[in-house]
Amino acid sequence: MTSYRRITNVMALSLAVGAPTSAQEAAFEPCREMACILALEWTPPPLDRRYGNAAEFEDRLLGHLKNAGYAFVRGEASDQGVLTFELRPRMVKAMCDRVAGTETAMNCQTIGEVRVAVLNVGPALDMRLSLVVRGQCGASEMMDVARMSEYVAAMIGHELLAREKGPRPSSRC
Repeated sequence: MTSYRRITNVMALSLAVGAPTSAQEAAFEPCREMACILALEWTPPPLDRRYGNAAEFEDRLLGHLKNAGYAFVRGEASDQGVLTFELRPRMVKAMCDRVAGTETAMNCQTIGEVRVAVLNVGPALDMRLSLVVRGQCGASEMMDVARMSEYVAAMIGHELLAREKGPRPSSRC
């Protein structure tokens, strides 16, 4: 925590004195140099025969974030100096058939959207504070748990953490 406060104070001072140099901007990258907290606010439902085990979502998401070079740890929302990413997945009923047809069963369920809120952002960090990631990838098609965890990780990196904006991650299934 001391390291975070020191970096935040240095960044605030550099902003107050004048425009930061590129070396100062590169000095601190949120969730790469120090761990951020990933707090999921939900109780996952049991295994779904079509979309997978929603209880694996958090482990898969942490794995994708780690592979992208980010440092996240599980935890609860904190008011301490560490950045906290609070995620609220919402389950929805979804089509069980792989291809839409007559009398399509809608009794499967998957993650329909994930609301991401970033807490404890100091004034020196220029980043968005919230994001909604939707799991729809076609007119009537939803992402399975594995694809949704990959997509949420990519969107967190792209929309909330990345300093350089590249192409937006694809929502294709």
